[in-house]
Amino acid sequence: MRLTRDGVVTVLLVIAALFVGTLVADRVPDAQAVLDARYERHGAVGDPVQMRTGTVAVTGVRSAKQVSSFTDTATTRGIWVVLDVTWRPSTEPFILSGDAARIEAPDGRLFGGSSALITSCTPTQPGVTFACSFAFEMDPTALAGSRALFPAVKELEDPDDIAVIDLGIDPDEAARLAAATGSIRVPVTTVKEP
Repeated sequence: MRLTRDGVVTVLLVIAALFVGTLVADRVPDAQAVLDARYERHGAVGDPVQMRTGTVAVTGVRSAKQVSSFTDTATTRGIWVVLDVTWRPSTEPFILSGDAARIEAPDGRLFGGSSALITSCTPTQPGVTFACSFAFEMDPTALAGSRALFPAVKELEDPDDIAVIDLGIDPDEAARLAAATGSIRVPVTTVKEP
């Protein structure tokens, strides 16, 4: 059987179409991947970040070798990073959980969760802004470029809104934070006056 010029062109076009179709199919996410994806809401220190359950803002970044609350004291060989935060639930009382909050290093390592000192914004009423602080035990080498993660629900892995807040820590600021030697008393949640 002899192929004509038109036959060769047709075969080449079919092969090219199959190749392009395969490339497109590989780049389109499947339905389960879309359902499992979290919805990142980005901001920086000082920016209010709106999520489904409320609005969160990191208002300050501090560090120390020791942190304490009204019940516990914890010391580290690394560094404690304390984030001062404001939280305003949107439609129903909701706790901004210290167990779910994390600091993510540029290399993907996560710091926080269950630690020696658990901190949270207590259950708060919708529309009222509360001030609270979260303490994270970290490796000082992971400070530069890190960002805070606050999920809209109680688990970081749940496919829901998540506030991703750039902490603005450049190498100079990382060195300053890593050199801290003092102690920070993490305050209890308070109502933030308008």
